[in-house]
Amino acid sequence: MGLIQTERKKLKSAYDYLIEARQIAQERNIGELLWRIDLAIARLAEIDGREDDAVEAAKQAMDKVELMRAAIAAEALKSGFMEDKQEIYSLAASLLLKQGKIYEAMDIVERARSRSFLDLLQSGRISLTAGLDPETKKHEHELSTALSKLRTETGWLTAKGTERTPEQDAQLERNFTQIDSLEIVYGRLLEEIESRHPGYRSLVSVDPEPTEGIQGRLDNGEALLEYYPLENALAVFVMTRDGLDVAIVSIDEDSLKALVSGLRYRLERKLSVQTEGRKLYKTLIKPVEKNIGGSQHLIVVPAGPLHYLPFALLQDGEGNYLIDRFSLSFAPSASVFAFCRNRAHQRVSQTKQTILAFGNPETDLPQESLFFSEKEVNAIAYTYPKTEVFIRDQAKESTLIRKSKEASALHLACHGVFDSANPIFSGLFLSPGGNQDGRLQMFEVFDLNLDHCDLVTLSACESGLGGISGGEEIVGLNRAFIYAGSPRVISTLWKVDDLATAVLTKHFYRNLQSGMNYARALQKAQQHLKERIHSHPAYWAAFQLNGEPGGYFEAFRAEN
Repeated sequence: MGLIQTERKKLKSAYDYLIEARQIAQERNIGELLWRIDLAIARLAEIDGREDDAVEAAKQAMDKVELMRAAIAAEALKSGFMEDKQEIYSLAASLLLKQGKIYEAMDIVERARSRSFLDLLQSGRISLTAGLDPETKKHEHELSTALSKLRTETGWLTAKGTERTPEQDAQLERNFTQIDSLEIVYGRLLEEIESRHPGYRSLVSVDPEPTEGIQGRLDNGEALLEYYPLENALAVFVMTRDGLDVAIVSIDEDSLKALVSGLRYRLERKLSVQTEGRKLYKTLIKPVEKNIGGSQHLIVVPAGPLHYLPFALLQDGEGNYLIDRFSLSFAPSASVFAFCRNRAHQRVSQTKQTILAFGNPETDLPQESLFFSEKEVNAIAYTYPKTEVFIRDQAKESTLIRKSKEASALHLACHGVFDSANPIFSGLFLSPGGNQDGRLQMFEVFDLNLDHCDLVTLSACESGLGGISGGEEIVGLNRAFIYAGSPRVISTLWKVDDLATAVLTKHFYRNLQSGMNYARALQKAQQHLKERIHSHPAYWAAFQLNGEPGGYFEAFRAEN
């Protein structure tokens, strides 16, 4: 009745009905209903011109939602929990911006981003498989083995193409069906493991870093851009050490998605993207150009379709690429950026500095050989002789799992895959052996110990892609390696040319050796590719640094 009376503009009657409904919901402890009633009260107050009351009611709805979210044990379930609740945060942020309260609005935006990843980072490492009872461990091993065999056979059958017999076509269809079914069962098993794990049971909600605290962690010359969708608009927050501002761009999410999709379509076909790059620059960078003029580095916190956008190729009106004006890094939220910065600053340097480099693994899958990836990892060893190189059949998943805890840096030059249906099964293809199937999947990365690792580089196809769940939670390999302990991950947004990747890698590590920080080293390597190898952005714009952009690779500093 409260909603009906609101639609009829009978605001006093509507408010009375909603207050009565809230009292009943409180008595019966119906959390799902309580937050919806508070949102309805916030909307009613907005219509009535009582903006402060509307913000307060929206905050009450947020508190109830976040209390409900904190009670969910399984992290996989938390990721999608915020999907139908973003309206609360968008309303509060819009009202606060209308009142000129930019700091409070950005606090709300940080609360809006689904916080399960931040919770995990703050809680410390929790192994998903350690301490399992024998029966559950056996079940997990049987499922993973069955999936591995099916995927191998399916890859072989798929590669045969038109040479398949009718019987093989039928077998391929059966394999796809079996894989879908087993992945559902396996996913449920992982959720069950998480939900009953003592570490996950004690997991509590972690508040995002206050905006002023994040601002204090920025260095001179850095600017943080955080994008957030409002109703038929996009908020662009721009933060430096000296201030915080915001620009409101009139564009709805569907139009933004169309722009990004159009650019990606042309990139894949190596067509000109100048028009699309300029349109997106005008939308995303131009409104805050004056605020970032004195900066040398941009930390980008994307939203929605912007997670799939290579910001490096955006062009201003004079045709200058963004990568030529700024070094770039990315983070899923400003709070996660702050966490990665703290982690990097607290890192204690090891006496033994080792780079582990894996290239061109021999797999059971019918994929093209990555010939230049061998040159890629050997070039790292040439630059830094203490690199341990593993190529072809020596580039085993079991070796990576066993030795990764010793690594100062981890470089993986291999094929990767993003599973859009089940992102947790996305992974990298290494060589099998030692009781491992060679497919390093996202949930396995969570179990790695990278506490001494300063950098993970994934020069693999689509290694930077992830699934976007409600609340801007990115479920992908970047997130997994950051959780495992590395404050920085370099990954790619699309299938990258093998030779171009090898050249970029060589120059990136040489730049680190010369004393550049991580973000600057990647920027200069991308510029080298653009100017000396191929000018089309398909060859150089896919690489992104995620997490902490600053700092220097201690192995080279110790060497020098």
